[in-house]
Amino acid sequence: MMGWMQSWGRMLSLFSSGAVGGSMRALVVKARDGSIRTAINAARLRKEVDQAQAQAARQHQAAGALAAAAREVTELSADVNAGTLRIADTAQRNLHTARESMDELTRLEARMRTIEAQVHGFSDTVSQLVGHLHEIGEFGTVIENVANQTNLLAINAAIEAARAGPAGRGFAVVASEVRRLSQVVNTEAVKIATASSAMRGLVASTSSATASILDGVNVSAREAGSAASHLTTFVADFERMTATVDQMALAMQSLDGVNQQIGARVGEVASNASGAAATMQDASRRVDEVRLATEELQGVLAGFRTGGTPFDALVDATTVLREEVLACLKRHAGSGANVFDQNYQPIAQSDPPRFTTSYDRIVERDLQILFDRVLTDLPGAAYALAVDNRGFAPTHNTKFSRPPNGQREHDLVYCRNKRIFDDPVGIRLAKNREPFLLQTYLRDTGEVINDLSMPIVLDGKHWGAVRIGYDSARMMG
Repeated sequence: MMGWMQSWGRMLSLFSSGAVGGSMRALVVKARDGSIRTAINAARLRKEVDQAQAQAARQHQAAGALAAAAREVTELSADVNAGTLRIADTAQRNLHTARESMDELTRLEARMRTIEAQVHGFSDTVSQLVGHLHEIGEFGTVIENVANQTNLLAINAAIEAARAGPAGRGFAVVASEVRRLSQVVNTEAVKIATASSAMRGLVASTSSATASILDGVNVSAREAGSAASHLTTFVADFERMTATVDQMALAMQSLDGVNQQIGARVGEVASNASGAAATMQDASRRVDEVRLATEELQGVLAGFRTGGTPFDALVDATTVLREEVLACLKRHAGSGANVFDQNYQPIAQSDPPRFTTSYDRIVERDLQILFDRVLTDLPGAAYALAVDNRGFAPTHNTKFSRPPNGQREHDLVYCRNKRIFDDPVGIRLAKNREPFLLQTYLRDTGEVINDLSMPIVLDGKHWGAVRIGYDSARMMG
């Protein structure tokens, strides 16, 4: 291992001294450009993979929810199907009962019509009986009158027989018998008249009761007919409803089958979504591996100073900035500032969140001058700043240190000072102890950036790092 490092050091020395020809320089520049291009594509791919992974995660979550809903729908469908079958069975039984009730009511209506006809006949008979009794009464009166006349004639005949003397005795006996017979007839005629009068009263009462019965029978017959008609309509409607329920039962059976098929398909979708999420996680891991491998390659190639390239200018600017920031921090630390203070105090009403410490306001003006000079002297530089080993930036370039206006879209871009950059790129460079680290990433403002960072060690203690962001398109140029 030591022999390889010595050989690598001699190669770097030869390359730096110009002993190696232009072909080697071209090869290194080409390899470096290729690695930068790979890193840029990896950063863009990482964004797409992250987006796809987020979509896959949402799809997996949605598929899981859909699968749960499908299972619930399938269970509900089975319950509804069973309930529909029970309703259909109940409807059939009720329809059978309704039909029997309709038949019974129809037969009752027929019986009421028969009774109505019989009562009509009885009423006619009673009416005829009333007429006959009236005739009997008149006939009794006639008999009574005849009996009275006969009695009167018998009295006259007895008077005449008495006048005739012995010759009229036989006639007197006959007259006496006739008179007695007329009295008997008169008595019976009175009885007939009395009985006839009583019978007329009874027949009149019977006739009135018969009329009432007839009225009741007529009303009952009409009501029975109306009820039978309504029940007929109800049975017809119930038959249609039962047919509809039967159709619903068949439809629910089909729907239950379809829901079971959908549930199976949704289960497959959920399984596929889970597989897609796992695949995207694996893809994300592989992209990170490519990015790390590219960064390692860039670290190796960074040892070759080809000169005259944007990369060399970036390395030189970062090196100078690190020395200047280190000197600034030493100076303020010597004046009593606790530059290692990490007791971050939140700044109110800041989104994204921003913080302050005991030293950031002391050093921010001096550091900001250094940062802004990089943007002026290094064409293609997107930003320059220093962060502690937890990613906290005491200050930033002037154009990124504007007062917040409360709108996240504005503050995200123009209010980046005093933020903690704890994203994977920010944390990695803040913790890095290697001579330098080149990372390519998609900035939260949307552009692809080549970020070169170098660690800052103050009095033997790792403070953090300086970092310069460089336009990836200019780096390729």
